[in-house]
Amino acid sequence: PALLRPYGTGLLEAIQTQSLLITRGSDGMTLFGHPLCSCDIPVFNKSDVFDVTGAGDTVVATLTLSLAAYRRQTGQLPGWPQLLLASVLG
Repeated sequence: PALLRPYGTGLLEAIQTQSLLITRGSDGMTLFGHPLCSCDIPVFNKSDVFDVTGAGDTVVATLTLSLAAYRRQTGQLPGWPQLLLASVLG
């Protein structure tokens, strides 16, 4: 994760977005956000998985559904706490 930080931060700034989630296969994910903070999210309930094909798609779908449900329920844009929670659910 330490080697990923400068690249994630650089990409976050280069594409001028508020947050960025990078999946790292069996090493989990890293969420980047402003003000230049990041959070490593470990893999939960890890088992002997030999094919992680589609895992990123599942993360994106879960993250999107979680954030859309928050927006629908509250009428507000999700902030860092909601993004972090949705990422952990992914």
